[in-house]
Amino acid sequence: MSDPKLQRADGCSVFFSLIIGIILVSAYFLFQVYFDEENNVESQSMISDQRSKKIMEFKNDSNIFESKIINFHNEKNSSLESVMKKITESYRPKPNKDQ
Repeated sequence: MSDPKLQRADGCSVFFSLIIGIILVSAYFLFQVYFDEENNVESQSMISDQRSKKIMEFKNDSNIFESKIINFHNEKNSSLESVMKKITESYRPKPNKDQ
């Protein structure tokens, strides 16, 4: 039979094994955080650049559309207020068939 004293784990080797395991696990998470932040910053800057371009395009389109509306009404010698008044005055609700 084998000697039970030889099968016992040495306290020092268990301690160092735990320390090495903790260091390896923490190193894994540190590397993962470092590399994820690097990619995340690049993607965020790309997204913010794309958003700012789209916002500027939208503002330009909105200004162009607004100027077209104003020019149309200036050519027709009408104002938006007078047109809206005509529309509201000419509006007739549909009769209710249930009554």
